[in-house]
Amino acid sequence: MPTPTTVAIAAGWLAEEPPLPDRCVKHGEPAVRRATFAVRSHPRTSSRKRAFQPGYTSLNRAEEYACQVKLVKVSGWPLCRSCVRRRTIASTLAGVLFFGGVLAMIAGLVAGAVDDGPNHLPLVPILLGLAAVLLSPLPLRRAGLPRLARAAATADGSAVQVTDVSPAFTAQLPARGLA
Repeated sequence: MPTPTTVAIAAGWLAEEPPLPDRCVKHGEPAVRRATFAVRSHPRTSSRKRAFQPGYTSLNRAEEYACQVKLVKVSGWPLCRSCVRRRTIASTLAGVLFFGGVLAMIAGLVAGAVDDGPNHLPLVPILLGLAAVLLSPLPLRRAGLPRLARAAATADGSAVQVTDVSPAFTAQLPARGLA
C-alpha cells in the first residue's frame, strides 16, 4: 500500500487565485467542475482549566479562539465526476431530509388541529419530521468541499495541507505554489 502523500500549498499563492491542476486530488481523474471554498485553521488555545480562573470566562476563551482562526480562500479547486456525484447526492439527500421533515411536521400539526379528541397519533409525524430536519446536515458533512479536497489550513493559516494527494494532481502543481 502506498504511503499517504501530504502537500502544503502556500496560502499567499492561493490568494492570487492561480490556475490549479486540472486533476482531482483524490482520484487523479480530469476535473469536470471547479469549486471555490474557504478552509479554516484549527489553532490551539489556552487550557480549559484557565476558564476557572477569576475574571476569565468561556466567552473570553471563545474570543481568543475566534481571533486566532484564519480562513484561506481556495478558488478553482478541481473536482472529478465522482466527487461531483458524491456532492450532488449528499446535497439532494440533505434537501429531502430537511424539506420532507418540515412537511411531515406541518402534516402532523394539521392532523392534530383537525382531530377532535385526545389523539396522540399526530405526534408521530411531528417527531419523525423533527428528527429528519436535525439529521439533514449529516450528508453535507461527508461531502463538504474541504473534506472532498482533503484540505486543512495549518494552525497559523500560512498554508493549506492536502493529504493523500494523487500523483496526477501533484505533477501539475507548480513549485512556487508549495509551502
